[in-house]
Amino acid sequence: MNKRLEFIGFEFLDGSYKEYLPSSEQVYLKEQKRALFISMFNFYMPKELRFNTKEFNTKQTLLKIFTCKIKSLIPISFTNKHKMVKNFNVDVVSTNIINNFLSFSTMEKGKFLTKNFISNSKVFNKTPKLLLAKWIELIFKNNQFRILFDLDDIFSNLVYERIKKVNRDKKVTCLQNGISILGLNEDTTSTFVIPSFSSFDINKMHLNEQIILAKEKLQEKKHNQIYFVYPKSDDFKKHIELKLPELAMSEDEYKVKLVPYSFSFCIKNIKGKEKCK
Repeated sequence: MNKRLEFIGFEFLDGSYKEYLPSSEQVYLKEQKRALFISMFNFYMPKELRFNTKEFNTKQTLLKIFTCKIKSLIPISFTNKHKMVKNFNVDVVSTNIINNFLSFSTMEKGKFLTKNFISNSKVFNKTPKLLLAKWIELIFKNNQFRILFDLDDIFSNLVYERIKKVNRDKKVTCLQNGISILGLNEDTTSTFVIPSFSSFDINKMHLNEQIILAKEKLQEKKHNQIYFVYPKSDDFKKHIELKLPELAMSEDEYKVKLVPYSFSFCIKNIKGKEKCK
């Protein structure tokens, strides 16, 4: 089994911008790949660190999409009236992150705000509190623009979040090697899902490490259904059931299936309504 990509995102490598996007037979246009990345990102991040469909244009690079989001969070006016407060705390971590970013940015607003700022690349271990600083920290650390996600990890999280959404009456748990779905009653079917953003050879599946994991899970008797989830393709559009005759179990006692995963919900609206220059 060969992974198409190990990481997705962007970085500056040897002075040039590199963009690594998820790709499958369903998702082949660059705009679709960026839309899939944003969808995976949104499922992966907490609510305050997500895009809405109006905040990105997939014709733009990922770096541009993120910097546009950051730009939208910078206050337009700095003359708003506020009530007098007796005490306030300065968020030094957030301030340092924002100032460092703006000093590197080409934004006119950033140049104004950091006119007399001396860049300080000191790394703070504490988490910033300001939303603007949190967004900046995602893509800008140690004075470098970079964000990378493990492809299998972010895909597994996407599958997990969507499974959890449609199985509210079950206990859904994301584990290190897959997703456990347990019914509330002991008599109900229990399922273990193993997602992988990889290509596979159906003729060699019995030699796969994941098949070994499936056997282990079935022998533990905690799950009686094992689903392998892979991206849908022209050659893989329907569920494929596998038999494991080497198990000391009757075919009625277990079920192992290969399940095609569709990204149509991610790419149906691939262009945002707002543009950022």
